Amino acid sequence: MKRKMELVLVCAMAFTVLVGCNKKPRGGGKPTIGIPMPTKEQPIWAANGNRLVEIFSNAGYQTIIEFAEDTPERQIMQIENMITRGAKYIVTTPVDSYSLTDVCGKAKDAGVTVISEGRLIMNTENVDYYVTFDLLRMGEFLGEGIENGLGLKEGKKGPFTLEIFSGSPDDNASVPFYEGSMAVLRKYLDDGTLVVKSGQTSLDVTGTLKWDSAIAQARMDHNIFHMDGKGVAKHLDEIIKLPKLNAIQWVQGLGEDQPIMQWVPLVKKIQAAGKGVVVDLMLNELDAFMSSVSPKGIYLCIETDNLEEEQEVLKKLEKWV
Repeated sequence: MKRKMELVLVCAMAFTVLVGCNKKPRGGGKPTIGIPMPTKEQPIWAANGNRLVEIFSNAGYQTIIEFAEDTPERQIMQIENMITRGAKYIVTTPVDSYSLTDVCGKAKDAGVTVISEGRLIMNTENVDYYVTFDLLRMGEFLGEGIENGLGLKEGKKGPFTLEIFSGSPDDNASVPFYEGSMAVLRKYLDDGTLVVKSGQTSLDVTGTLKWDSAIAQARMDHNIFHMDGKGVAKHLDEIIKLPKLNAIQWVQGLGEDQPIMQWVPLVKKIQAAGKGVVVDLMLNELDAFMSSVSPKGIYLCIETDNLEEEQEVLKKLEKWV
């Protein structure tokens, strides 16, 4: 008879928090929980995995956490290793929802409880539990963000243009997320308030297989890559080689990642590669930034408090360019 785990899903700050294992292990031993996560490169999975380790460790369970760096074969080997090392539970977000069929069978044979978290492991009956966000509601949140941001509820007619990029067709989470967002936006698409000039709105066309940025870029005429913090910046050399990439939006983050001036070498490197750079600046950083960086290909986002400040900024920029 399998011991059951009580699972509570808490969704906050876009993290999945799994709280479980209310029964104490028998015989004084502490069973091991294996936590194979997709990658450390995406902050959500690093934070999620570390949070699971914290929760299970505080509950008295030993943990093994591994990151597959988005390689399905590596994740399979990690799970096999966790089974060999005596893990009694596997809590995993699959890199590829269709790649873990065989290894789940091995876990079943070894008496291991498999919990699919975030993304559902497909094509197998050997998954004991599935824990995830309310994916439909998350899609609705996205649609409502667009609705509120453009003032559509208040009657603004536009037309506003947008293009739709959806999740990977082999990720089961993509379907309810898409359906949730379209449930909010469809009426604005139907009455012409929102316009998709490409005409590409269905999931089978807007889906981005394997979340591959190259596939997404192939659908666009002008491409801007959102580079969010130093964790992504370490990949800059490869990113700026993308031939269809027009610009990079650099968001340095908060705390020690500010001020912007410490990132001037990165901005110049992007410029040297012939790419534009979208930069968020504090008003008090403008003068130092202009004195250090060429205006070529620079797009600035600067928040001002009033019309006078805005006019003063424009005067400075006119002299800079």
